[in-house]
Amino acid sequence: MGSRSFPGHWVTVSTTIFITVALFALPLQNGAAFAQPPAQQTPATHVPSPTPTPAASPPAPTYTRRINLGFAFLGDYTWFWQDQTNLNQVGEQHDQAQLRAARVILASNFSPAVNWYVAANYNGLDRTPDEPLFGLYDMYIGFPIKSIGRLQIGKQKETYGYEMVALAANLPSLERVILPFYQSRSWGVDLSNTALNKHMTWAAGLYEIDKSSNQASARLTAVPLLSANRQNYLHFGADYRYRGASNGLLRFQGKPQSDIASFYVDTGNFPGKYANELNYEFLATHGGLTFLSEYSRAWVNAPEVGNPNFYGYYFVGSWVLTGENRPYDTNAGYATRIIPMKPSGAYEFVVQYSRVNLSDAGVSGGTQGLGWVGFNWWQTPYWKYSLGYGTAGLTRFDSFGQMHRIQLRIQYLH
Repeated sequence: MGSRSFPGHWVTVSTTIFITVALFALPLQNGAAFAQPPAQQTPATHVPSPTPTPAASPPAPTYTRRINLGFAFLGDYTWFWQDQTNLNQVGEQHDQAQLRAARVILASNFSPAVNWYVAANYNGLDRTPDEPLFGLYDMYIGFPIKSIGRLQIGKQKETYGYEMVALAANLPSLERVILPFYQSRSWGVDLSNTALNKHMTWAAGLYEIDKSSNQASARLTAVPLLSANRQNYLHFGADYRYRGASNGLLRFQGKPQSDIASFYVDTGNFPGKYANELNYEFLATHGGLTFLSEYSRAWVNAPEVGNPNFYGYYFVGSWVLTGENRPYDTNAGYATRIIPMKPSGAYEFVVQYSRVNLSDAGVSGGTQGLGWVGFNWWQTPYWKYSLGYGTAGLTRFDSFGQMHRIQLRIQYLH
């Protein structure tokens, strides 16, 4: 079968027009409350009834529209050390500072049930001349569909993978691992809801990558064990993704947990029709201890290169020495950020191992194994400082090379 597609740019164009018009129609001020009907007047000739008058109904609730403003700042500095084989494989990785993220976020509601969200990212001083100062990161509108769930339309995250769906800044590690198996953000629509008294969540979506490539994804989570304060829990998740080819080509690539590093594993473009992907999630938290793991696999329909299979996985252990943890969000199906209980903040120790294999059949994208040991200081719920050591072993081009790095991060999220 060939790759499936839905009409061209209907998602991108219609969504952009709809949300843009709606945003400009919204007053950018507080206090635009819905008016209440005036009280009914009693005629002068009215004679009160001898029977008791029923109690007056409570006044209708008012609703005030507000614009919520948020910021996200992540600043990094990374030092690299490479052996000669790794230099030959991927080239030199340069020590450098990076403004990892600088985002301005606007969010509000048209009504108590209908919301919109816009996030713009500062593209940095090193942007190319044709790049705008700010790039659109997210732009969507959400509203309920009675008895079904919540529909969200616009540019947004795909519903695939715990480390993608959850907020990256709140994860124990500094960077995601299984990047080859998902698209970060796309224009599209998704529908979601909770079930079993919020012990389950489900979500499904359709997304457009370009004129010739469409994606579909779905996510199902369950939390069979959940304490009343949502701080001790056991979470399971399963995800599916359909990846359509772009102009008859597919490509999988990933970095060694460093945004400024080169793509260490990379299949390059190869002829194919589509890929079916499955992902499994596991998360357990008790007190200050957390264990998180995912396994993702792709079955690629590409007869010309032997229909390869690719996979990736990781294991993360986290110990918050001061006893805090990440409370569980039952509406979204993932853990949130650490809230320090003491003025001195919360201290977290993190270890991680991961592996991604993009070599199979007639495709040689390489295999990388990654290790990470890090320390996070959550000074407040908004400020976090991180320092860690990572190592990468890369098997590619019939050779094995190693890279080591130290990464420092300062993060503010509000």
